[in-house]
Amino acid sequence: MKTKIALFLAMAALAAGVRTFAQDTPTHATGKILLLTSERIMEGDVERIGERYRIRRGTSEVWIPADKAICICADHHEAFAQMKSRANLGDADERFRLAKWCMTNNLREQALDEARYALEMRPEHAQTKNLIAILERGLKPKMSAPIPTAAPKAPSRPIVQAPQIDVNAETLSLFTQKIQPILMNTCANCHTDGRGGQFQLYRAGDAGHRAATQRNLAAVLAQLHMQKPALSPLLIKAVSAHGNTQNAPIQSQQGIPYRSLCEWIDRTLATNPHLRERANSAMTASLPESPSTFKTSPTDPLAAVVSRPVARAEVAAAKSKAPNALPKQSGATPLDPSPEPTAIRPASAEQAGPRDPFDPEIFNRQAQPKK
Repeated sequence: MKTKIALFLAMAALAAGVRTFAQDTPTHATGKILLLTSERIMEGDVERIGERYRIRRGTSEVWIPADKAICICADHHEAFAQMKSRANLGDADERFRLAKWCMTNNLREQALDEARYALEMRPEHAQTKNLIAILERGLKPKMSAPIPTAAPKAPSRPIVQAPQIDVNAETLSLFTQKIQPILMNTCANCHTDGRGGQFQLYRAGDAGHRAATQRNLAAVLAQLHMQKPALSPLLIKAVSAHGNTQNAPIQSQQGIPYRSLCEWIDRTLATNPHLRERANSAMTASLPESPSTFKTSPTDPLAAVVSRPVARAEVAAAKSKAPNALPKQSGATPLDPSPEPTAIRPASAEQAGPRDPFDPEIFNRQAQPKK
């Protein structure tokens, strides 16, 4: 009798468990997760069609027989709830297996909870301890690393406005295509960012390709000898070691880079004659004024007679106002100042020319001759 009662109770408990499982099992017709009987999951657009499940991923499809799957789940959390309902939660091994399943499917918080339950059941289990350590390190908030401060940049040279160089289109085009690449490869390493003296070059990234080209063209023209191109500092420095370098930027005058420079310089000066004219004008303006030029101040009594022929009466009037100053014709040499003024002797009668016959001095001399 007792055996029958125990069997009856066992069958009732089994029926209750089956009924509970059937109530907890999702009955979705579609979803994103298909939980297989092997406890693996397949993700995609899942739909049950007849006795099979179809999983679509983009343009591909996978068909799974219905007896190979447990159910369709909406997401990972629902799949975890289904796995937990199928596990024996009173068994440490089942808890450990459930924790590993959660970890595999990227449910780390649930995995840590299950691993801790398993460790409570058997505190000395090494694998459970290792699993908990791994999960805790992964879930530990990462300390905010200090934001690396950028190294202070070296002060860059001030960007000045690009000069407008008046050359023809052919000169500018040849400079951009042939000459500027040579300068960038041979000179720019030493003649940029304030290094290399007055000959300063700019790379295209410094202020834009066009502006850099204009500045480089101006720098090159400043290194040309307009009258004798072969003596241009640009060509001389190109084939000679200078500064802190041991080798010349261009090794040979027979090389293509040097010949390209020479051809471009000759063509530029031939097709842009105004460059030579400007250089000549600048040279003339920079010459000092000739020391032989005679300058007079506006208050000088000789100023009125310096720029034209001087009459004798004007000379005498000038002498009476400035006894130490002598009239000077245009183009005469400047007077040599003496430390002491020298008295000017009066001109004799013969030097003064014919006298007026009605001069009273002549009459008095005749009437009262000197004794």
